[in-house]
Amino acid sequence: MPAALLVCLAVTEPLFAQAESTPTSAVGFYRLMLRQGWNLISLPLVPDHPLVSEVFDEALTGGGRERSADRVLAWDPDLEEWIVAWKSTEVGWQGPLAADTVRLDVAYWVQIRDDHPDSQEVLLYGTVREDSTLDRGVFEPGEHLIGSIWAASLPLESAGLAEAGWRASSGLVPLISGDPQPDLLLAYDAERGWFRAAWLDGEAWRGEFDAFQTGAGYLLWLHDTLDWADYPRPDLAGGAGSAAAAAGAKRPVHHPVRLAAPSIGEEETGEFPPMPRVRNPRSSPGGNGESRRVQGNPR
Repeated sequence: MPAALLVCLAVTEPLFAQAESTPTSAVGFYRLMLRQGWNLISLPLVPDHPLVSEVFDEALTGGGRERSADRVLAWDPDLEEWIVAWKSTEVGWQGPLAADTVRLDVAYWVQIRDDHPDSQEVLLYGTVREDSTLDRGVFEPGEHLIGSIWAASLPLESAGLAEAGWRASSGLVPLISGDPQPDLLLAYDAERGWFRAAWLDGEAWRGEFDAFQTGAGYLLWLHDTLDWADYPRPDLAGGAGSAAAAAGAKRPVHHPVRLAAPSIGEEETGEFPPMPRVRNPRSSPGGNGESRRVQGNPR
């Protein structure tokens, strides 16, 4: 029986190692650093202890009430609302998300309070996905939060988005290029407090990043339906590949996030994750039509 494969992951230099023969399993550890404020993250392995409360138990700082504790939030497409997990210093983990099993295809918002340590570390051990490619399903028009899944960075040009029906831009600066607007891929910059954008200009990806990074969460801003059947593992990207959608198989259909969401948890905290708000410089005072930013809009 082949030996298990150890994959060591770090935020700065994620690695995907291959054995000479096909292993029966791939195991590894992952270190994720969280900053004060909002962090949009995902996990590149299935943790040995996979509950949300277990994954973040040692990293997050609890509080007497939800409004004073660090929190983990995810969008529930069935309830159509944000669900939360937070650690009470008196009775332990609270909130409906605490007992959920983490998913690699989901992006999570993690909120670190301003009066808590500036940098907190999540250290995980678990199993890495070894699929050659994944069928990510059908995404309806709107906004979707997704995880990057893989244990190494995947270039956007190899991620299967163009083939899935991603709406391309007709110019170098898509947010001021008029209609029709292109689809956008957004990542949140926790240090600066705004979203960074990438878009498809013809056949080339442009913007502020060019790959799905290990451990990052992303927001898809879609104008049309995206049929994303082929999301290849990074070390196999660029090859012939094979679509993961099997004939007759039931495929996941993703409904968009609603921006107007109800209260989070049992408390009326009014604290929602940042969601994108596009500002057109041409309609802003002093705008010159040559720059743009996708801003976070804290709720």
